[in-house]
Amino acid sequence: MPAPRHNRAFGPLSETQRRSLRRQRAQMDRLNARLLAVLQRRAQLAVTIARWKHARGLAVPDSRREAEMMRAWMTRPGSGFEPAALRRILRTILDESRRLVVRSAAANAPSRKRAPRRPPHN
Repeated sequence: MPAPRHNRAFGPLSETQRRSLRRQRAQMDRLNARLLAVLQRRAQLAVTIARWKHARGLAVPDSRREAEMMRAWMTRPGSGFEPAALRRILRTILDESRRLVVRSAAANAPSRKRAPRRPPHN
């Protein structure tokens, strides 16, 4: 029987414990991949919405809508993160989404280059 591996934080782990930890880590890895995919899809959708709104002359960053989303999220925050921590995480998502759509709007704005200067007439 192999000697149990030593975990610095918890001491030696049995084979059963190592398998359990590997399963939990694999589950975390799958969840992280889903979280990343959802965040990236959210970013793409935010840009799509911003372009739609911009084309119709609507304000792109919408503080009221952001506040509505935050209220809705915090109505039922679930268990896990404390509400203050969850609020910071969600605020970061909103802030980064805002930066993304503002950058996107600036990149897609019509160019306002000046006409080249003509040499003065003598």
